[in-house]
Amino acid sequence: MKPTRIILIIAAMLFTATVASSCDNKAKATEETFSGEYDTWGDEYSDSGEDLFCNYMSREQWPQDAFFDDMVEVYNSFVLLNGIRSVVDVWKRYEEFEIALESLKCADINILKTEDIKERFAQCLALGRKFFSEHVDYSDSLLYRQFADSLNCLDSVLSTRFHISNYSNVSTEAYWNALDFSKQSKALFDKIATKEITADNLGTKEVQKDISFILENIKKEKDFDKKCAYTMKYVYYVGFYRTDFELIEELLDDGRYSPYLFFLWRIWRCGVQLHDMNYGPSTWSPIPNKLYNEKRLKIAETTLKYIVTHRNDGVAINQYLITASISNIMRIGDYPFGNESFTELYYLDLGA
Repeated sequence: MKPTRIILIIAAMLFTATVASSCDNKAKATEETFSGEYDTWGDEYSDSGEDLFCNYMSREQWPQDAFFDDMVEVYNSFVLLNGIRSVVDVWKRYEEFEIALESLKCADINILKTEDIKERFAQCLALGRKFFSEHVDYSDSLLYRQFADSLNCLDSVLSTRFHISNYSNVSTEAYWNALDFSKQSKALFDKIATKEITADNLGTKEVQKDISFILENIKKEKDFDKKCAYTMKYVYYVGFYRTDFELIEELLDDGRYSPYLFFLWRIWRCGVQLHDMNYGPSTWSPIPNKLYNEKRLKIAETTLKYIVTHRNDGVAINQYLITASISNIMRIGDYPFGNESFTELYYLDLGA
């Protein structure tokens, strides 16, 4: 496993690649659907509309200018878009038309200030409400295809409108250098005896001593950027399933900025989804996107506060944009044997 592969993979997400679809793309419906009621729709941190359409970014706390208008608008636009997509995703799993319809009613487009974006959302939601009202098989439904196409078109429009090039000319080289956690943590990891953990040496005293040494240095490190870089390297050293996710959560809640916050948050939400007995890896498992998005909002605000005094930091601006725009964890996706937390692990080069 090469830890630096995460940089190559995520570099593809330099907001220009948040979306691969265009307005001409046709959404592909999954071939198999499942019916049945699911008793966690109304639970706290469930998949109901009110839980999906919340955690908006407040405008009042930021400087009053066009740049920060855009930063708030992009965040709230993707809260809406991700929420709609999650409603569709949950509906595909359980086929609860009425609950999906009620959930879409929670999408409040008045949170947006840009009229053309607001109008596109209004059209998209109208198609969605009409489709869920008709109770038809989506695999053959022209109306569903129109609804899915409008979602893809919205995604494309938002990605173009709030593209990183509109706010910074940060180079690819500068971006990669800022995210090179292996380089930043080299001095620390050069001091350990075991360079790679394997099944053969995992239980040895030498490995346990090295892990304790790393954790001790992470906790006592005062430079927050180094602390985050060390933690990133630690995750790839010990492996996802041996990671201390509480350590990561402490960094996310710290209130200081690092370009690694976005990646650490993605690792953390996979950890919660796959390790917490209340959730799990199945497409039938509860997925607490409200919980994950509360933490997303926290690191987005941390990043934006940093940008207030570092307006020329293109890396930070890009990290904010991809934090705002990355999708919720879905049930139905590229991974055929579970929910999309496994796909997240793949893209993070942490296995599945």
